[in-house]
Amino acid sequence: MHDYFAQDLTPGEKNIVAANQGQTNGNVFKTPLHNAAWKSKPSWYIVSANDKTIHPDEERSTAKSLNAKTLTIPTSHVPMLSPPEKVAEYILGAVKELNA
Repeated sequence: MHDYFAQDLTPGEKNIVAANQGQTNGNVFKTPLHNAAWKSKPSWYIVSANDKTIHPDEERSTAKSLNAKTLTIPTSHVPMLSPPEKVAEYILGAVKELNA
């Protein structure tokens, strides 16, 4: 958690994330997807350039396969926590674009 998931957070923030991170339900990876929203709706994606959990090249590949508008931020796996203002700005921009 501290070195590979949230390495750019403060020690206190890392401790909070570690204390609250639940176990992943492995069944989610077995569930068949029949109607993916990204196939018919616009998508946005944030690539975490310093991610040590999912390689940034894999994130870029995923974004490309989704035909997503992509923002790359030099952050860990938790961009919503390390530069939250940038993430919020990106989300608000997506909302404005959808409502235009």
